[in-house]
Amino acid sequence: MKKVICAIIVTALISALFVLPAGAKGTVVNAWLGESDLIGTRTTDSITEIYDGKNLTDAEVARGDFNVDGIFLIQNKGMMDDTKNTVCDLYFELDSVQDIDTVYISWFVYHMAIIGLPHNNSLNISYSTDNEMYHDLGAYTFEGETDPNRVFQLDLKIRLGQTVRAKYVLISFEYGPNNQDGWYCPMWEWVGITEVGAGLLVDEPVADPVSVATDISDIEVEVGEEAVLGITTEGGRGEVTSRWYMSETGESGSFTAIDGATGLSYTVPTDAEGESWYYCELTDEAGTVNSSVAKVTVVAVPDEPSEADVSDEPSEVSSGGESVPAEEPSDVSSGEPEADSSAETSEPGAEGGLTWLWIVIGAAVVIAAAVAVIVSKKKKA
Repeated sequence: MKKVICAIIVTALISALFVLPAGAKGTVVNAWLGESDLIGTRTTDSITEIYDGKNLTDAEVARGDFNVDGIFLIQNKGMMDDTKNTVCDLYFELDSVQDIDTVYISWFVYHMAIIGLPHNNSLNISYSTDNEMYHDLGAYTFEGETDPNRVFQLDLKIRLGQTVRAKYVLISFEYGPNNQDGWYCPMWEWVGITEVGAGLLVDEPVADPVSVATDISDIEVEVGEEAVLGITTEGGRGEVTSRWYMSETGESGSFTAIDGATGLSYTVPTDAEGESWYYCELTDEAGTVNSSVAKVTVVAVPDEPSEADVSDEPSEVSSGGESVPAEEPSDVSSGEPEADSSAETSEPGAEGGLTWLWIVIGAAVVIAAAVAVIVSKKKKA
């Protein structure tokens, strides 16, 4: 009984060594092509390029040099006959028997060099644990197409729809028709592969689509003043780009993109009076979203009063809490100067001086009489 238990434990431990943790990508240790008279390769290429763990950089792809290390080109020798339906079988071996649910493959696509994609963007995938019996998983399609104006690398993660135990993977595909008019061969002559692999795919957290966090609103400025429209964003899947649009009427369909306006803010020209409407378009991998439409009104600068206008206006004098316009000076027709009125009030008149004198004397008499009465009463007492 102890021997059986020990055997079970040992078996479990050995099995655990060959099970990759969730999300691991298996290591490819070998690859080869199936035998076919219609399939060939270049003598300068090594199939090890597709499992060396190094994908092409963007700069290498942009150069369009299909002789760069990292590209394995597989030739269709039946390129001149569109009835041959040349099939390529590509095998690769993982370092151990393991669970896989995803197959990875990267294509190098160069339209002008007759390096294309599989027919109908379709791959057939099979797997095996012993390289003898292969289990067919069926056909898988992907999105993508050649472009005569660019060279590019197409990286695919093909979800199998199930988890299987595998050590060997077989990818089969047909060469597609050459869609270039006037070329000598009706079929693609080459396919280019830069990397293959298989493993368990961990779903990365999906970011929220980009959205407008702070929106724009209508503004009014004077000619020459600064008018800046700006937004802030939230979320975003992959690269987020922005572009501003302008209309002179604000009507739907009248907006056009502004050259060079690709930031999160835009400074509106204010060198002339008028009205214009603006909005910002945000784009990420999830799609496109627009800000609100804002109206910008540019008005004339108000005229400032001249010095002559200010001097001609009569000043106001406050009287009893009310503003009373000051009297304008009368015109003097004669050449004689006016009498100085201040001379009449600068000296007190005789009548005014006597009045004050009598008041003082009267007050003194009253005070003296009152004192006499008080003194008389005290003596009698």
